[in-house]
Amino acid sequence: MKNEYYEKMHKIGRLMTIAAIFIFTGIPFIVCMAYDIMPKFSDLLLAAGGLCAIFIPIAIAETIAETPIMGSS
Repeated sequence: MKNEYYEKMHKIGRLMTIAAIFIFTGIPFIVCMAYDIMPKFSDLLLAAGGLCAIFIPIAIAETIAETPIMGSS
């Protein structure tokens, strides 16, 4: 019974993650298309590069620091 619950929650978590990605990227894309204000791809990569330079090391540090405290699950 417990294993079924975890499998169901894992499946729901994956679906919600995919839905969130579509919402977070889809709404700005639709607004840009509606108002004809699409940025250049090079501008998007420039902004994404700066954000990744900040968030990737933070994600790695959080994983290393918090996993011993909270456990792997």
